[in-house]
Amino acid sequence: MYYNEKVVRDSPLAVRMSSFLYRLERWVRTRVRFAYYHAVHRLPATAIRTWQDSRLQDLVRHAVRNVPIWATIFEGAGLRARSFRGLIDLPKIPATGKETFIGRIAEEYIDSSRNIFTRWKTTSGTSGKPFTFLPGRNASSGHFTDFACYRFLVWNGLPLRKIATTKVARIKIRAISSTYRAFIPVSDFQSDPEKVYRQLVEYGPTILDTYTSILLDLAKMAGSGTLPLLRVQYAVSFGEMLSPASRHFIEQNLGCRVYDRYGTEEMGVIGLECSQHNGFHIHSESVVIEVTDDSFVPLPPGSYGRILATDLLNYNMPLIRYDTGDHGILDTTPCACGLETPRIWIEGRYSASLSFASGRRIHHLEFDGALDGFMNAILQYQVAKKSEEEVEIRIVPDATFESGMRDKIKESIRELVGETVAVRILPVTSISRMPRGKSQIVVDETATEPTAPLSS
Repeated sequence: MYYNEKVVRDSPLAVRMSSFLYRLERWVRTRVRFAYYHAVHRLPATAIRTWQDSRLQDLVRHAVRNVPIWATIFEGAGLRARSFRGLIDLPKIPATGKETFIGRIAEEYIDSSRNIFTRWKTTSGTSGKPFTFLPGRNASSGHFTDFACYRFLVWNGLPLRKIATTKVARIKIRAISSTYRAFIPVSDFQSDPEKVYRQLVEYGPTILDTYTSILLDLAKMAGSGTLPLLRVQYAVSFGEMLSPASRHFIEQNLGCRVYDRYGTEEMGVIGLECSQHNGFHIHSESVVIEVTDDSFVPLPPGSYGRILATDLLNYNMPLIRYDTGDHGILDTTPCACGLETPRIWIEGRYSASLSFASGRRIHHLEFDGALDGFMNAILQYQVAKKSEEEVEIRIVPDATFESGMRDKIKESIRELVGETVAVRILPVTSISRMPRGKSQIVVDETATEPTAPLSS
């Protein structure tokens, strides 16, 4: 939130009138901005690029003019904001990351042209580095955040104005409750899942929005036959891997359609599945995504690489070519659903890996590959390093899981870790979660600090 007016203190009436006019002006501007914002993702690809060019030029000029660190970055790279042309010049800007900001005073990297009343936020530190940042002004607007999270409702025919009155239950670390938004802390679910389940039945949400592992637990409870039936129209998963078997299990037991989404704490929601469930449609009205090599040189569509994000809406603390720590594949071809926004497939963090005495370091993507042929019969899995010579593969099997698959999985993992590492396959009913509610894909149980899980 910005507050630029000079308050006249001579009269209480003048103060109230000034405050009222400011709030009215802000309300009108927000509605006008949102009217443009929500329509961009339905435009042809050329029109989307034109929008992004304009937003990028404005963001860059604002950043260089009002944020000291960006003036320094541009000067060091020999760039001039006045001649910046948008997407075509974006790769010329040096990549940034948490390290760009950590250790500096805030005045170096936030907007110096106005007073800012937006609240600071801190990432969970799942990548090993908690990071305090300042979101953009739209982060606190229900219109923008609702549309970012639940625009599939519009794709499915719901009028845009009705998103605000759609009942949503969210099980998260933090959120705000209101008439149509029920917030349940993850800690409540951890301590008494059955109580939370019954609360959800009583509330009767249209959308259930939480981590994949919590959706799985709720789906199991719904299918147990011992509790009241919980039915929702949609489930929205985030923060963890959603396997085909997991999607099917949740949909069958909760009687819903599942939509997966991708985002980061710094940027908010970056992409969302459509009804085709074939990659995340990038929210191109608010973010630009690049996939680059390790030197931050952009790769052609279809290539696997690092994911850099530029937040087009955050003028408080501009995040330009920001290294998310995630890796994936970008596709710019139109989707079968009709949308021409680029799509991205997320493949995780390099920090989610295990090392063994042989010197072999195995990233969780390699475990994904070893288990890929079995994912239609696996709801969840976790790879746990028990010692330098032993690894345990914990599997939550689907009903279609066959006994012979255990030996095949064991052989597939042995080929990956080598003959010197013993492989144990352990079927389990659930994967334990961290205090913040996420399940870890890989975990080093010999280490004093747990291996970082994936970003939400």
